[in-house]
Amino acid sequence: MMTTSPYRVLARKYRPGKLTELIGQDVMVRILTNALVTGRIAHAFMLTGVRGVGKTTTARIIARGLNCLGQDGNSGPTINPCGICSQCDLALNERHLDIIEMDAASHTGVADIRDLIEGVLYAPVSGRYKIYIIDEVHMLSNNAFNALLKTLEEPPPHVKFIFATTEIRKVPVTILSRCQRFDLKRVDEIVLQKYFGDIAKLEGFSIDPEAVGLIARAAEGSVRDGLSLLDQALILSENSTIKADAVRHMLGSTDQKELLELYEHLVTGLTSHALEKLKSLYVLGSDPILIIKDLLELTAELSRLQISPDLYKKLFFGETNQILVQKLSTQLSVSILAKLWQLLLKGLAEIQTAPNPYQAAEMLIIRLTHTASLPTPAELIDLWQNSKDSKLISSPSPVPSSSAAIVSNNKNFIKNIPTSELSTPEIVDFTSFHLPQNPIPSSSLTSDKISSSSLTTFEDMVDLFAQKREAILHTNLVYNTRLVRYQKGNIEINVTDQTPKNFINRLATCLNEWTNERWTINLTQESGGPTLAEKKAMEEERKINEAMQHPIAKTILENFPNAKVDKIIPLNQNSDAVIDTYTKGDTP
Repeated sequence: MMTTSPYRVLARKYRPGKLTELIGQDVMVRILTNALVTGRIAHAFMLTGVRGVGKTTTARIIARGLNCLGQDGNSGPTINPCGICSQCDLALNERHLDIIEMDAASHTGVADIRDLIEGVLYAPVSGRYKIYIIDEVHMLSNNAFNALLKTLEEPPPHVKFIFATTEIRKVPVTILSRCQRFDLKRVDEIVLQKYFGDIAKLEGFSIDPEAVGLIARAAEGSVRDGLSLLDQALILSENSTIKADAVRHMLGSTDQKELLELYEHLVTGLTSHALEKLKSLYVLGSDPILIIKDLLELTAELSRLQISPDLYKKLFFGETNQILVQKLSTQLSVSILAKLWQLLLKGLAEIQTAPNPYQAAEMLIIRLTHTASLPTPAELIDLWQNSKDSKLISSPSPVPSSSAAIVSNNKNFIKNIPTSELSTPEIVDFTSFHLPQNPIPSSSLTSDKISSSSLTTFEDMVDLFAQKREAILHTNLVYNTRLVRYQKGNIEINVTDQTPKNFINRLATCLNEWTNERWTINLTQESGGPTLAEKKAMEEERKINEAMQHPIAKTILENFPNAKVDKIIPLNQNSDAVIDTYTKGDTP
């Protein structure tokens, strides 16, 4: 009976046996090469990186290289283990007594580390070094890490430690400081495409450039993940040819042409066409979440193309879709792409948590198509500026800088108000409460000391705390302090329960320091006047009441019974308008 050897997955079959066979880790390879050549070999290595970039593989290559004897049996440590000598043979068959590989996920306690420390005391059985490989080292307990510290700092000369982890932040800094650290990078997509294409050829398959690009992109920089996907594609292929459509169906991703057409419908606001395209993609087996992710990736690629064409990855789209990509890139600005990115990103989170992802994707498409027609912030500013420059109300003489009531949004109605009622507008002027009646000279504010003669009123004193950037004290003076009596050097106030306990002391200390004079601040039970914040509110209410007596305001209120004043705005002297409008009521 004929026996066949068990199938080995590509990730194991093509696992590198030498450091020079690693891809995408050139910096680490160069450092380790120089270390072995010069004999400057560290006693502990820390390998970190995302899954599938070669941490465990690198650890095993280092272990074999340190013990390799070479084909002649007399060679020293090397980055390229021969694979032939007795030491390499034992290591490759996982029978080497001096290369101990431990999984920290299942050996997390102090007892496991105690056994390791006891083994460190004994010399190697047959190899040059006794090497401990601890995978997922971040899973060790704190006590286990502490037990390892002393041995890791001063190990015997015949012992080497190699640690690997995907969670470097969970490893104590006391461990990291005793190791030579190597951060293994995600492998570039272009490098992965070439690597997967070469392996497909070695397996006797031909693969479309677009298909290998899809696999490389789905791998997200992980060699092992990509090889697992390539393994699936080889099984799925027919006639030893891997087609892009088959890979796309396997991954559940979207056809590039269909994706670009959907994107074009989104940015042009064609809601019905976009929903039909989404439905056709869904029927063909595309996952709604993956569709939105592909739209996000397309947005990022178009943004790169806008910023710098040199960053543009032509392999992402394929040669057949270049014309449509160029068309989209010329139609869309960076600001529009940024808006689409934000909407897609927020929509993706909603789809991932929605009970029905497809319905959530439909709602996102509707939102995107309707948002596409909205103006950008720059266009809004231009529209606002143009409307501001247009003369809604003509006045025979320049209007002084002042304020007016804002009560409605119906500009057509304002245009229909008789000009006789607008010829002599009543202007209400006001001053903010925090501006002192006698402003402190700028020269005194910039000097080290403030003259108390400039603090003639309580408002002057409060403004000084704002100028000195004492935000907490200034806030409490405005909102929680009622003035009873004010005299230079002597203040009587009533404060609320919200003021800090050290408020009075801090107030006096600051004034004494700034003026170089003694200030006395007394608390009293007298009610005092309103706070400065209350004064401002009352002043605003007075302004509104006065503005409401304006003929325009009266006319608007007659036609809009539920209209309310929104705010008071200042008008420039060169402006022909006396009133701008916002809606805060009903329509007639």
